[in-house]
Amino acid sequence: MYENLIQVERLVEETKRKLGVFQYIEVEFRKFRSRGGDASVIPSPKVRFSSILWPLATDEQRRQIVVHEVCHIKVMLEDLVRGFRTEGPHGPSWAAAMRSCGEKPDTRHNIQRPQVETFGVFTCGCDGRTHSLTKHRWGKVMKGCIYNCRVCKKNLVPSEETAKKLGWRKCL
Repeated sequence: MYENLIQVERLVEETKRKLGVFQYIEVEFRKFRSRGGDASVIPSPKVRFSSILWPLATDEQRRQIVVHEVCHIKVMLEDLVRGFRTEGPHGPSWAAAMRSCGEKPDTRHNIQRPQVETFGVFTCGCDGRTHSLTKHRWGKVMKGCIYNCRVCKKNLVPSEETAKKLGWRKCL
């Protein structure tokens, strides 16, 4: 993990130089699988990266993730100086910062995620599309949590087979 930290800190410093950011940015690795990284400026500038996904990313993907997060820091610091937020997290200022670092302003990183044990098949309003939820998410569904399809925005419901297998009568 130490090599990863050195690599990230080098990439952060490179990106800060390109963007003209002079504040120290703390780097941290956390165990999350859902995204490559995230950024915050309060109480101090910090970028966090997934200790699970980082080793699976290519060098190019790692560079893109670091640039992506440092560009967020730059925009957030500018907003702090102004005293208010002027746009969403992936707005024009962020996109311009990405382009000034020679990167395409993409908001998704296509890192091949490790397989997670799934618990049943769910359907939505899309033609033939199915979704697999983890055991953790299934438990949340059983407690009333509702998940939506990212494409059609409709609620995910257990397929007939999953509902029968798990004895969930609400959707039968």
